[in-house]
Amino acid sequence: MLLTFQDRLRIPWRGGAKQISLEATIPMIILPLSLFVASLNLYCCIVICLTIPLCLGFSYYRLKSKSPRTKFFFLWSFWSVAYLCILFEATVPLMELLPEENAALVLMILLAMFCFYKVKLRAPLNHVVQSTSDEDNLPDITEEQTTLLINEDGESDESDANPNICSKCHKYTPPRTFHCTICQACIVKRDHHNIWLDACIGESNHRFFFFGCIISIMALTLGTNLSLTSICHPFSVGRIFGIPIFLPDDCSEVFDQFDVALCFVGSIYGIMLAICLTMMVVQQIFFISKGVTGTEWHRGDATSRKSCFTNWKIFCCWLR
Repeated sequence: MLLTFQDRLRIPWRGGAKQISLEATIPMIILPLSLFVASLNLYCCIVICLTIPLCLGFSYYRLKSKSPRTKFFFLWSFWSVAYLCILFEATVPLMELLPEENAALVLMILLAMFCFYKVKLRAPLNHVVQSTSDEDNLPDITEEQTTLLINEDGESDESDANPNICSKCHKYTPPRTFHCTICQACIVKRDHHNIWLDACIGESNHRFFFFGCIISIMALTLGTNLSLTSICHPFSVGRIFGIPIFLPDDCSEVFDQFDVALCFVGSIYGIMLAICLTMMVVQQIFFISKGVTGTEWHRGDATSRKSCFTNWKIFCCWLR
């Protein structure tokens, strides 16, 4: 029945109707529906905030075995950003929000989107491509060496033959290169495969990913603070460079009005996203300080190659 529904789910398009996959429709429908239900009252808000992470975790482990390469999580990220921006711009600016504050938030969102766009754009540059010239310069491999490289299971014996030969695709690879089973390619300095961007994080896009996460945390923090101080009773905590800083004090009346409750639920969802990104950034700071990638750390190759300052200098200054 689901396959029939997916086959019938099409939109008019030039040259013929285009089929829409369930991966694209489920996040677009489930996410706003969850936010609407959570806006009914406090108990629904608590249940939805606990259910969303559990459902996403279950979906990840469910799809990991059946469909390793999926756009479900990427589209969930896309629609999360879209719905949060719509909620903020449709509700908060009407509550005495300064134009400078709104402009700063929009600028942060655009910078974060640019960084993640570059992550997607530069992801194929991490793939190892065996060129013709490299093949001509490769040493001759005899039949005995070939039997050492490929065992009965179709995997290569890197420790006995050549450590720079991938055990999956049997290519000559540069040092610190690891195979990604999801991308089906060897990735130079592979850190991890990010399901939320549907891209491998490696040498060519690691910096854009890191700075994109930091800017996203700043945007989520600013957006949720502006939203909560607009719909709740704020109090001042001081000034930074002459700019007053407010924090929400009493939010007990937010569920008395549906649009205010919807903005409050969106703020809570934004805080959850900011917490997840902060945990990821803290992990990345640890790996960068050690001078290792996430893949090397999980494989046990966690030896610090240089000092912490040198590792950060190499990472931030685009040096090799």
